[in-house]
Amino acid sequence: MTIHPRLRSLLPPLVLTLVALAVTAGLLWPLPLELRTRRLVGAFFDGHVWCFDHIYRMFLGRESWSLTSERLGFPGPTDINFIGWAPGLASVVLRPVLGPLGAFNAVVLASLPAAALACWALARRALGAPPWVAAGLALLYGLCPYALGSLSNGQVAKFSHWVLPLVLLAFAELVHGRRRWLGAVGLVLATVVCSFTSPSTTLFLPFATAVWGAWAVVDGRGARARTAALAAGALALTAVSLLPAWRYYAGGTGDDSFAPGAHLEEGHVPEMAPPMARPTDILLGTAPRQVAPELSSHVVYLGLPLLLVGAAVSLRRARGRSLGWALLATGVAISLGPRLAEGTAYVTLGGQQLAMPAALLDRLGYPLATGGMYYRAIVVASLGVCLVLIAGVGRLPARWAIPLAWVLAAVGMADAVRSTGELWPCRSDPYPDQQVLAELAADPTPGAVMDFPMETGTFGNELHMLAAVFHGRPTTAIPKVTSLEADPVLRSVDFRLVVAESAGSAAGARASLAASGYSHVVYRIGVRDFAGSRERLERILGTPMKRGSMLIWPLGQAGMAPGGPGGPAD
Repeated sequence: MTIHPRLRSLLPPLVLTLVALAVTAGLLWPLPLELRTRRLVGAFFDGHVWCFDHIYRMFLGRESWSLTSERLGFPGPTDINFIGWAPGLASVVLRPVLGPLGAFNAVVLASLPAAALACWALARRALGAPPWVAAGLALLYGLCPYALGSLSNGQVAKFSHWVLPLVLLAFAELVHGRRRWLGAVGLVLATVVCSFTSPSTTLFLPFATAVWGAWAVVDGRGARARTAALAAGALALTAVSLLPAWRYYAGGTGDDSFAPGAHLEEGHVPEMAPPMARPTDILLGTAPRQVAPELSSHVVYLGLPLLLVGAAVSLRRARGRSLGWALLATGVAISLGPRLAEGTAYVTLGGQQLAMPAALLDRLGYPLATGGMYYRAIVVASLGVCLVLIAGVGRLPARWAIPLAWVLAAVGMADAVRSTGELWPCRSDPYPDQQVLAELAADPTPGAVMDFPMETGTFGNELHMLAAVFHGRPTTAIPKVTSLEADPVLRSVDFRLVVAESAGSAAGARASLAASGYSHVVYRIGVRDFAGSRERLERILGTPMKRGSMLIWPLGQAGMAPGGPGGPAD
């Protein structure tokens, strides 16, 4: 059977995509069977569903195009500092067919295959790698341990790591392509996409593009002076991408609802999820994992077997070998943080802690320390490992190179799954109470939902955000709240409840909350409740209605109908 040459050229990326999709589906099983109705359980999944829904509402004109919203932290407004814009926009297209959960789940399934495909295109365009060799080994970037750890947590911006090879692909077209104008336009667009999609990856773009530019000059393709000028111009263009990311990490919104994590504490190295990588974590993957669904794990394992194979195949000169090693070294150096750490202590030499390159970046005011971003530079190193292998294996005769590439891909993916094994399969549950939320949406009483428990732990309030996607009302919830003392939004809600209690009766308390703009008070049974708020609510508001896993106190005259429509409100 003869295959048309054009179809034959599409086979490597097609097989690559299908393999990456199959592995991702296996890790998330049985989610692919029920995209529309299953909820992924993890630290960040619920909040991202709300963000994607908000983007969808902006496109429909139901919400204004603004950096603030009254749908969160009611009465608000609350500053919203969105990330994950590219997958969010993709979900807008899928939403009419798959609904809010289905559109989000489809984007999650497609993200790792997209990264592998972008890496394949980069290796083909910039290194001239054989298509089947690049197809096999690009899987090692798409499904690297860093991406798998991010996937299990629901950190959409981090496992949208396709943005890095996309930017470098445009960079390569600008420096070496025949249509340099296309490369310039593509680079500007790619850097902006990167910045609004994955701010953490964006912070490492200047270093990755500087390495790429230096390699392009040394590589010697074309006049070096011209190549150097183009590389310098390309590096300058990537600075455009830093502006939104800088605002995000500098805390430009004045509200920490969507802000990154906490600053690195002086002299303290957390055993679990440290903000910097440690050498044994990188080489052996021995770091303990936080496997509770609401906690995040920082996976920085590169894979000692792959590094050893990369060193072996690098013994032969191959185009792109030095580029891969330079990206690997750059990513590792930054990921180690400002001081070298091992275990729960900093490494010392002669009584002095060993300073690392990130210390200089901190002194220059580069916002890596904000939120503990150091370890995330490992994504640059992961791309470097992949390019080292592609360059070295691609140098071998095809009869050896292609089988070796796919064997390495299988071994590397198995090792990545093994090193993150306690995170799999990623839990997903049928989303309960959708009919109840539809009743809540259909209730003619206008107003917001006062959601409890409020003090649920770091990410518990995102459950309330997910419910708001289906009932469509504003909610008092905001992401990443911890305690009444730490958050002014929670104190505001508590104050209104205190005022309502002063009414002296359940009817008076409900009327007081209704006058403040609330339509319902909702308590979710089974959610961690540090404040014991259920007893307080029953004392103030009286006996609630029980609907599924929720206790509901309607505040308006109409109230909720006993039955109500079935299915989620879209």
